[in-house]
Amino acid sequence: MIHSADRANGGVVAPGGFQGEDTDILAKAVYSRADREVCKPVLDRLTARQGRVTGDYSPFWRERDHLPDARRIKAGSSSSTVSTTGT
Repeated sequence: MIHSADRANGGVVAPGGFQGEDTDILAKAVYSRADREVCKPVLDRLTARQGRVTGDYSPFWRERDHLPDARRIKAGSSSSTVSTTGT
């Protein structure tokens, strides 16, 4: 649930001053294509739609909010960890 972790009441909260959890930064960090121009429109769209200036919870973030589905996760009998990030 990226929004509540790094955005609070409309403010963008950057852990340690680094916007490392916003979608564009995450996408660029894991991008591995040699031809970086192919996905430039997608990266530009992520940057534009995530709302870094306002920090508002928008449809963009609602699409990436996994918390409403968390109740459907069933852990096995052994120790399990579930980790997700929306991009």
